[in-house]
Amino acid sequence: MAGAHPAGVRRRGCRLALAATALCAALVLGGAGAGAAQAAAAPAMFYVGFSKQDITPTQLPFDYLGGEGFQRVGTTIVDGGLWVRTLAIAAAGPHGRPVGKPVVISVLDSQGWFSGYQAAPAGLGIADYGLDQFRAAAAARAHVPEENISFSSTHSHTAPDAMGIWGGAPTSYLEQVKSAAVQSVSAAVANMQPAWLRHGDADGSAYIYNPIPTSVPPDQYSDPKTWPQYSNLTVLQALAWGTNTPVLTLFDFGTHPDILEGSDLISPDWPAQTINHAVGAQGGGDAMFLPGVMGSEPRFPGGDTQPHSDSYLQSEEATYANQINGVYDQAVANAVPVDKGGVAASTVHIEVPSTNALLLGFDIVDAPADVQKKVGVGHIERATVPPYLTGNVLGAPVTAVRIGDGALFGTPGEIYSDVFFSARDQIHAGWYLPSSLTDDQIGYVVLPAEWPVAEAYGAEGPAALYSIGPSVGAQVVNGLERSAGGAGLAVTPQPADLVADQDPVADQMQYCVTSGACQAGLP
Repeated sequence: MAGAHPAGVRRRGCRLALAATALCAALVLGGAGAGAAQAAAAPAMFYVGFSKQDITPTQLPFDYLGGEGFQRVGTTIVDGGLWVRTLAIAAAGPHGRPVGKPVVISVLDSQGWFSGYQAAPAGLGIADYGLDQFRAAAAARAHVPEENISFSSTHSHTAPDAMGIWGGAPTSYLEQVKSAAVQSVSAAVANMQPAWLRHGDADGSAYIYNPIPTSVPPDQYSDPKTWPQYSNLTVLQALAWGTNTPVLTLFDFGTHPDILEGSDLISPDWPAQTINHAVGAQGGGDAMFLPGVMGSEPRFPGGDTQPHSDSYLQSEEATYANQINGVYDQAVANAVPVDKGGVAASTVHIEVPSTNALLLGFDIVDAPADVQKKVGVGHIERATVPPYLTGNVLGAPVTAVRIGDGALFGTPGEIYSDVFFSARDQIHAGWYLPSSLTDDQIGYVVLPAEWPVAEAYGAEGPAALYSIGPSVGAQVVNGLERSAGGAGLAVTPQPADLVADQDPVADQMQYCVTSGACQAGLP
């Protein structure tokens, strides 16, 4: 994408002189889709840039992949390999020129990535390839504030294990990804061109399932409802200013990319095929996937996810991607312009007491190799010094990004839908993009009222095993409120809303509110 200024540029017969830019865009907008055509307001002008850089391992076989299977070796690259994709969005001033600093959204094809990594003997130092170091290096090169830059992971279960949990990845690979990530941010910012934005969503509930059973043992809970589930697929599409030509489409959907897990394939999983579909649809452009809420799993077409063979899994992956492609198309058809300008971002740090001795233990010490193999957990490489860990308290970033009248919630773990619902109820925006695994990976994130369910159930076992503690969801919601206010979004704190809409555990939810535990962020 070459940079351009709207003055003097012709788009489908419209001369984009500064005084006529809004009129030209409004004329073109008439063919932009049913939802957009019905909008009365002219779209706001932004500047948008995109870049992608290759992060596919350069040497095969690769030790090791993350997600399923301890020390699983990757041998075969499929689906176009692995990438870091970056979207930069800046505001435009009244004369059509960019104003202020852009917000930058990067997504790695990765199982997950920590904000800080251990280095030096006993983990007393900080390595140079954590996401905090990514952000600092990218900010220096692109001349963008660090808090305006965020990095998420797609959560592919057939991408390298950058966290050490399933065996780890060599330092050379972590450094390779950092170099590509910094270059991706720099190029996206340098490539910004005038654009307008539209957002839309569609219901993807037919293609996800809730790992919590639809009924629970009557001796534990009296209200056998499902766990709250957010199922919308949301698109944010940038189109060249004054045209209907897509430049970039970001799509956000809340389910794990884990159809291929257990195999020796190296892949971004199903999002790669939906990205290819998005590039071929609606006039082209680039595309990228933003991981939404992570409390749901794909509803597989064949209903059987065991890795019989790579070819079997790839067939399942393609079928699932085709289904998601239809939801994507509907979301684009429903899209309406972003008619309010401006962008902003704010990051705050939360501190969460951990009650999970197992995760802390593997973070601090190396278990014997036979023990690691037996439990299937290697040495967790997350930093163990302040601000990442102080005693048993983990520090993590929480980010809010404002794009026009929309809000992107950047959360540092795998958030369940209840966390998003609670934040959405308290932070006011015209539309929302929930983002998991942003700038850190601290495990599953549920609200305190859901903790009894987390302890009892999970996709592969008790969800509490993969969470640092029962207060983490409340802390994340509180962090989102503070960062949203810093990004210029209106916030109405409602302490009782630190429990989820449609909560399945009504009695526990009521207790959490009346006791004050939710408000305090306690179990």
